[in-house]
Amino acid sequence: MVPDKNLKIILIGLVGNMLEWYDFAVYGYFATIIGTLFFPSSSPSASLLMSFSAFAVGFVSRPIGGAIFGHLGDRLGRKTALVWSTLLMAIPCTLVGLLPTWETIGVAAPVLLVLLRLLQGASVGGELTGSVTYMFERASGGREASTSSWTIVGAISGILLGSAVAAVFTALLSTEQLAAWGWRIPFLLGAVVGIAGYLLRRHMPDEVVSPRDPQRRSPIVIAVRDHWQMMLAGVGLAIMAAINFYMAFVYLTTYMARVAGIDQALSLEINTISMVVLAVAVVAGGRLADRFGARRVLMASAAALFVAAYPLFWLIDHPDPDYALAGQICLAIVVGPYTGVYAFYIGKLFPPEIRMSGFSVSFNVSYAIFGGTAPMIAQLLADDVGPHAPALYAMAAAATGMTALAFTMRAGAAENADQGVLKPAVS
Repeated sequence: MVPDKNLKIILIGLVGNMLEWYDFAVYGYFATIIGTLFFPSSSPSASLLMSFSAFAVGFVSRPIGGAIFGHLGDRLGRKTALVWSTLLMAIPCTLVGLLPTWETIGVAAPVLLVLLRLLQGASVGGELTGSVTYMFERASGGREASTSSWTIVGAISGILLGSAVAAVFTALLSTEQLAAWGWRIPFLLGAVVGIAGYLLRRHMPDEVVSPRDPQRRSPIVIAVRDHWQMMLAGVGLAIMAAINFYMAFVYLTTYMARVAGIDQALSLEINTISMVVLAVAVVAGGRLADRFGARRVLMASAAALFVAAYPLFWLIDHPDPDYALAGQICLAIVVGPYTGVYAFYIGKLFPPEIRMSGFSVSFNVSYAIFGGTAPMIAQLLADDVGPHAPALYAMAAAATGMTALAFTMRAGAAENADQGVLKPAVS
């Protein structure tokens, strides 16, 4: 049984992240159409790569957003940071749905699109880390990992909702209708998302704000100066999740359509089913972490991906949709436990008074460099090396995650990994 207090916290984190990550992820599912409309080229591959580049731009501003919202969360409280991040996401998402295309305003169209993606990225920079921190700090009954894992479920649910909406519109509308106006509707729903998210989070229970530093030093300055080794470890731990999530559950819809030759609508349906499995695996990972320890769950999941990545990509590349579905479901089962626990583990690397700053910046630096570029790099690997080459990238990400985890253990951070605040690295 989940304690009543934890259930309220879970609902706040789950619903809030679902609303916000729907906004951010829906872009990925219309990348092909956006590439044609905003980055016209004689080469479809070039347009798609430019579209994924604009997707990656949204990650560039994430460390900046992480620093801003991390500071707000450490100084004014987690609730304040989360309320403002919701508003900053919804407004640009709505404006993307109203944006004229290249045909109407020329080069100004992609420029404005990139600017709006930068604002969205800044918002996401404080969203997931703030939610995870808020949830595990308020959790009770020894369920810190499983409670905070529902934040990840909320994010997955938002991306799942984007996938489902994209599948519905792709199935109901013709290619011409989808390109002319259908792609805009999911973005325009951002207005509804913004209002709902703001109202939900405005009524979140307040939390105790950490006391101010008597010397008024910035939390991020303290984190960089005194906890830089754990910040680097946080970057490494997030690399596996960043690369494999965006490659496996955003890029693979394009991969199945362009490389494996599976119908676009069917590839979106496969992705939707796989993400439901991923959400279940995330919750299971949180429960296992509470029982056996977060570091054991992380190491087992990363090792399993390293071994299974190539065979699973072989299945996904198969022209038979049943093979592709089996491959992506197995991929979800393998990476799900890591995805459910890694953010909790990184957050516990830092003491409460600087936690959101250290956590948000290290987390978002990793996503800015590796998460946002994952679809683009995967597409380049598939085009230039071979259809199974993205599996090698997944394996490298898994190896990096295991190395970072081993570092936190050697540095003394693993001794309290499953209870309380982790020790800072030895200078």
